[in-house]
Amino acid sequence: MARRIREHDWAATPLGPVAGWPQSLRTAVDILLGSGHAMQLAWGPEQTILYNDAYAPMLGGRHPGALGLPFREVWTDIWTEIEPFVERVFAGETVRFEMPLVMTRHGYPEETWWDFSCSPVRDELGTVAGLLNVTVDATGKVRGKRAQIALHASETRLRNVLNGMDEAFGLMDRDFRILTFNDAALRLGTSRLEDILGRTHWEVYPGSENSEIGRLLKRAMEERRPVSFEHLYTWENGQARWLETRAYPVPEGLAVFWRDISERKAAEERLRVSEAKYRRLFEAIDEGFVIAELIHDAGGRPVDALYVEGNPAASRLTGVADYAGRRRSEIMPGAEPEWLEIYDRVARTGMAERLERYAVNLGQWYDFQVIPMTDAGAGQGGGGTKNSPPRVAILFSEHHHPARGRGGAARQRGAASLPAEADRCHAAADRPGCDADHGDEAAGRTSGRDARELLRAGGRRRQLSPGGAVRA
Repeated sequence: MARRIREHDWAATPLGPVAGWPQSLRTAVDILLGSGHAMQLAWGPEQTILYNDAYAPMLGGRHPGALGLPFREVWTDIWTEIEPFVERVFAGETVRFEMPLVMTRHGYPEETWWDFSCSPVRDELGTVAGLLNVTVDATGKVRGKRAQIALHASETRLRNVLNGMDEAFGLMDRDFRILTFNDAALRLGTSRLEDILGRTHWEVYPGSENSEIGRLLKRAMEERRPVSFEHLYTWENGQARWLETRAYPVPEGLAVFWRDISERKAAEERLRVSEAKYRRLFEAIDEGFVIAELIHDAGGRPVDALYVEGNPAASRLTGVADYAGRRRSEIMPGAEPEWLEIYDRVARTGMAERLERYAVNLGQWYDFQVIPMTDAGAGQGGGGTKNSPPRVAILFSEHHHPARGRGGAARQRGAASLPAEADRCHAAADRPGCDADHGDEAAGRTSGRDARELLRAGGRRRQLSPGGAVRA
């Protein structure tokens, strides 16, 4: 730019030939050309500009034609914005401001930011004759500031997401130092965030390093493979909780998620105790006890039943070695279809029924109680859930009655009369004279009191088992 300034036709500008320039202008130009900072000088009433090599890239396509032109003609696109600053400088004030500029410095247009410091330059009489603009590239500073703002916003969003989780989250570096915990993690512990940041997991959770927890976390860190486990941890204050933990390798170290499963573990223990009681009662009672799952056709009519399980007494009383997983049509081919209707009615209404029946193939009278095991009125055919078929429990025992001990014919005649008699009792269940325990008046409605204890145990199992199923 020194050569361009020497060779420029200044006589054609308001500044006139260089030989006539005042010393104050010459000195200002010498300072401008000798500086490594981007500088522009606007001199005289027309504010004619001169600039150095460092300032030339800021002009873009205006360079080199901008040399010797009035300030307002060079920066017409931003003159409205900068004119107030220029007027303040020519009034004797130093002004600083920041401005973005789109510049082509590396072969492509890019947004840049510049800090401008504009100072008045006085002539020999002490009058403000010019403006010296010292410009510093603030692009890196602005981009860094923006990056910090974006990073803070991103961290805030992430923190809000993590704190909105019900699950505890922690991030550890490769030395197991805690980098962050979310609110759920702090609620499960006993420390404040500021008290644990930078400390190792082993310091925050004493005794964990040499435990199974420590072994699995170290394996996840060393092998860079996820691990998951359940464990019981006891804090120093005596508080103990079952935790389900998952650890995932990440570039920083390990991302760990955990949640309190103490209630689930307690429920599982209650279920285990209940199942043990149920199983002992199930296998010890003298009455036969089977659970049947109804099978319906497309029209919702009962067509068969699948036995889920049967106790030893059921096998002893009927001679069927194993009920589990077998259909009624397989075990008792040709059996009366009215049984399926009874099962279905009990499942649909939710009301147990007690009755007597004669088993021709076994030559024996039996007392039966058919008891619903699912809510009435739901599911296919009624009595089931949306995703599971209805189930009933059948409790039965041999019926010994002197009047029925004389010949199979008498017994069969009695059996033939039972369905009609049962229907009459169903229609008059609340009237005297229809006693569910009366010998020849065969059928009636009952609450299933005789099986109450067994079904209470079974009911607890259903509440805790998926789909309402009673598991063996």
